[in-house]
Amino acid sequence: MTEKMPQQEPLAPLGALTEEVDASLHPLLQSIVNNIKLIVGVILGLILVVGGYAVYDSVQASRVTKGQAELATLIAMPDPAERAKALEAFDAPSSLNTAVQLELAGALAAMGEHERAAAAWEQLSDVDIADLGLVAGLGQATELAKSGNYAAAAAVLAGLKGNTPEGYKAMILHRLAYASEQAGDWDTALSCWEELQQVNSGEDNGFINGKIVTAKAKLEKSS
Repeated sequence: MTEKMPQQEPLAPLGALTEEVDASLHPLLQSIVNNIKLIVGVILGLILVVGGYAVYDSVQASRVTKGQAELATLIAMPDPAERAKALEAFDAPSSLNTAVQLELAGALAAMGEHERAAAAWEQLSDVDIADLGLVAGLGQATELAKSGNYAAAAAVLAGLKGNTPEGYKAMILHRLAYASEQAGDWDTALSCWEELQQVNSGEDNGFINGKIVTAKAKLEKSS
């Protein structure tokens, strides 16, 4: 007599399985089922955002590398007028703006465009990189003086004077004294020369002493 193999019961459909799950889980499962499209959409959105940032970073890095190569080409241009024109038209990545502005200031100064060079230096005065603000102020004052605007140059130098590191103090005082003399501001000039006399105490101050005598004479004459 042939023994019959026990018949395998058919797999329970999903509906039957869910009936066997603890009823306490049904609200959670139902919430997932009901919102599956939203959940998938959010996940895909996050993937796209992360991927988008990666692509953006890659594009930016490529643009900076290309910009550096182009800037090197512009800097190598021998004619300062052509170099300045090219630098002004250069659409540089933001990370290269300071370098472009420095080169532009130098090119304009080389052209004798001192007022424009001063304006280029002024745009660098607020850059928060080491002593660049001080260097930019000195550059601006120098170009203003070369353009004949000694009063404006003295104003820039006076603004630098209060925040100048000790190592630059004598240089700032000397330039401010000279610009003030040229602008006819003998009070400021005298004050600077006298302060320089104190800074250089113990040294041969013959030149400074002569400047002090001159400044006092100018003030007495005008009083």
